[in-house]
Amino acid sequence: MKKITLLMALAIGLLSSTAFAQTRGYSSSGGTSIGLRLGPDAGITLKHHTGSAALEGILHVSNWFTGFTGLYHFFHQPITADLRGLDWYAGLGGHIWAYRRDSRYLPGWYESGTRTGFGVDFALGMQYNFPSAPLNLALDWKPAINLVGGSGWAYSSVGLSIRYRFK
Repeated sequence: MKKITLLMALAIGLLSSTAFAQTRGYSSSGGTSIGLRLGPDAGITLKHHTGSAALEGILHVSNWFTGFTGLYHFFHQPITADLRGLDWYAGLGGHIWAYRRDSRYLPGWYESGTRTGFGVDFALGMQYNFPSAPLNLALDWKPAINLVGGSGWAYSSVGLSIRYRFK
């Protein structure tokens, strides 16, 4: 319960800062990019910027789960005016996962079978757009909470995304 309260407080705080984000101007990120997300929930990531916000979709495939996560990065702004291309972002969204209940992948789970889960995801990260190449790197923390199918099950990961930017 403490984790849920903390995540909700973070989300409310970030939502309230959206008005400030609108007055600071447009992020140095732009357009659409596609690439790989590396980490425990690895997959293919597609990100599209819309003004000072962005939409991101991640298709995950691993040994123990397959799924899709959709995120709305409602706050996507430069960290400093001096370092062009370095942005930070925060957002929320949802996921649908099909995961295998197997003690080889999730210690402590001794039932076999497949479950489907739906839930809420949060994102907090930094992204760097290389000025002389159509590439960007993003490092983010993405906690998630299942609401259906393993209700209350929380998951958190840090991922590194490497994307090609279309101009």
